[in-house]
Amino acid sequence: MKKYFFFFVLVVLFGGFVGTVGYIFLDALKADSQAHFYPAEDIGEEVAVEKNIEEKEPSWLERFSLIKPRDYSPAAERFSMSFEVDTSIFNPKSKYYQLKINKSDAYSMFCLRQTLNSYQVRYSLIKTPEFTEIFLETNEQKIVDEIVSRLKNYEINARFEEVWL
Repeated sequence: MKKYFFFFVLVVLFGGFVGTVGYIFLDALKADSQAHFYPAEDIGEEVAVEKNIEEKEPSWLERFSLIKPRDYSPAAERFSMSFEVDTSIFNPKSKYYQLKINKSDAYSMFCLRQTLNSYQVRYSLIKTPEFTEIFLETNEQKIVDEIVSRLKNYEINARFEEVWL
């Protein structure tokens, strides 16, 4: 997903660049097509002088040069900024139980989830191909012991460790 987003941003930037260069190029061609050359009348030589046939509205540069300076004042005289500091490292750590199991196949995971849901224990399950980590959000060791004994009915050997997170 990040790769596609990166390429999308590159395409948008490239499109903006091409569009800007194209706009400048077409604007220059348009200005060249509207300008006509006449021979100089004051000089005996045939020197071409650029003159516009028709008077048109002033360019953006001319309009910009005609803007009168204004006396601006700040919208606010006082500026304040607030930060919310992350103080979570100062909070006391919570006690969790990490449940370690010997099987991580689909059937074992199904049995594990059903057991944990039957006890209505909140849990976090992190499964990778190498290992499976289960963190139980409870403070009662009795419930954890019951979960371990119930998992033995499904031939899942489990043990637990206290973890402070």
